[in-house]
Amino acid sequence: MKIKLLLCSVVFIALLSSCNNGNKVINEDRNKYESKCKLIEFKKKEFKIDEQTTYLTEYIQYVDKDSIDYLVFVNKYNNSVYYYNYSNCRFVKKMTFEKEGNNGVYTMQAFMDINKDSFFVYSYDTKILNLFDNNHKLVKKYNFYKIPEKGNWTMINPCPYIQTATPIKKIGDKIVCMGFVSGETSQETNTNRPVCVVYDLKSNKIQSTLNYPIQYSKYNWAGGFTYRMPYYDVVNRDLIVSFAASHNLIRYNIDTGKSEEFYAGSSNIKEISSYPQRKDSRIDEDAAWRWYMTNASYENIMYDKYRKVYYRIARLPEKDYNSTEKGNKKPIVIIILDSNLKYLGETALPTDANWATCNSFVSREGLNIQVLTDNEDVISFKTFKIEKL
Repeated sequence: MKIKLLLCSVVFIALLSSCNNGNKVINEDRNKYESKCKLIEFKKKEFKIDEQTTYLTEYIQYVDKDSIDYLVFVNKYNNSVYYYNYSNCRFVKKMTFEKEGNNGVYTMQAFMDINKDSFFVYSYDTKILNLFDNNHKLVKKYNFYKIPEKGNWTMINPCPYIQTATPIKKIGDKIVCMGFVSGETSQETNTNRPVCVVYDLKSNKIQSTLNYPIQYSKYNWAGGFTYRMPYYDVVNRDLIVSFAASHNLIRYNIDTGKSEEFYAGSSNIKEISSYPQRKDSRIDEDAAWRWYMTNASYENIMYDKYRKVYYRIARLPEKDYNSTEKGNKKPIVIIILDSNLKYLGETALPTDANWATCNSFVSREGLNIQVLTDNEDVISFKTFKIEKL
């Protein structure tokens, strides 16, 4: 077994050095901008949870619609939505949904308040968005995924995957979410593998739109969550989209369908190397994870409407990667951009904390990032604010 693992490592390193020559996304603008600000940690917040809840929730949202600001999160194990008062961290209420029956939603992945009279519940198992009224009565179901015909690569429609960094949003009469289909195929082009799902509630029509940047059709990105999952936020009627293998952000207008690219890279990232293997071939999961851990990548993009800036999360290669370690310990950098997506600066997070960057959100107080601790009875966050240099 040890000999086999050694041979696999040798083959992978050889592929990395031979196949990846030139298959890199270079950060050409990384030294062009001056840092004008940074983030500093100033507060820790802890929300005490019950015995039925895990602190490893995948869907957290900050809601400031009413007089009280809420932290809302989904517990898929008991199919419930928990509301906490964000200011004092106290529990407010819990809403539980049936899995089976006339009002059944199967396993809940995401939840969205529309107004006091209605809300949406999404299930990844069924790919259905369920509309409920304020009496918890199921009003309507929306199918959010059309399974493609086998062998037909004309359009590779995205399968919606909703999490904290890729929430479900309502823009006027349209519901928007992000997703992808795993795998790498040579049939992919610049126009046939979109990542955004738009459902028009008036016409009941669904549209797949907004394609990956050009490097995705040119190179192999291992097909999984690490580089294929897009991240986004909504500002007015624009989607601001972050791709893991791109130093740029895309601003996409939901009405016109037009998109623009803006540089939003980290000065600490020189390049991102593609996966050293041709498309259509089987991918070894262990080799792909090692490649990801020793490679740079980008994650969440969040708009701070209170301070009119953007935060983009970047991960640097882990220099001393140990395959026996669990979790993602790649060093983290937070890039700050102004309201016009101009670079303002960046801050490296301390490496002595176990950050869950996938659960980051903006509140009135600042940027909140979940921290995993040994205390499983609370969901913990550290809050950051901007400081000018």
